[in-house]
Amino acid sequence: MDTPEVKAKNPRKTKEQIKAGLEQRLQRIKFREKKEERATTTRRLIVAAAAIEAMAKAGDDDAKRAWDKMLAGLKRPQDREVFGLPPLPVPVESESKPVQAQPHQGHDDDYRRDRLPSTGNQ
Repeated sequence: MDTPEVKAKNPRKTKEQIKAGLEQRLQRIKFREKKEERATTTRRLIVAAAAIEAMAKAGDDDAKRAWDKMLAGLKRPQDREVFGLPPLPVPVESESKPVQAQPHQGHDDDYRRDRLPSTGNQ
C-alpha cells in the first residue's frame, strides 16, 4: 500500500489537468515557432537590405532607385535617424487651402549618393 507521503509525491492527474498541461505545451511550441518565424523574417529583411545597399554602392542604378524609395518611405523619426535623415516636417494645420507639393526640378543624383552609407574609400 502507498503511504500518504508517496501519494503526495505522485498524485493522479485528472483528465482536465492532463488536457491543461497539453494545452500549455502546445502554446509553448506555437510561441517558439512564431519566434523562430519572426527571427527568420528579420534575417531575410536584413540580408535583402544589405544586398540592395551593396549594389547601390557599386553603382547599380536600379538598386540606387530602390534604396532611395526605401529612404523616402521612412516616416518614423527613429527610423529616419538610423539613416542620417532629418525628421519629417510637422504639418501645420491652418484654415487656408493646403499647398500642393511641387515636383523637384533639380538634379537629385548628388543627394542620393549622400544618402548612401559611406564606404570609407570615396
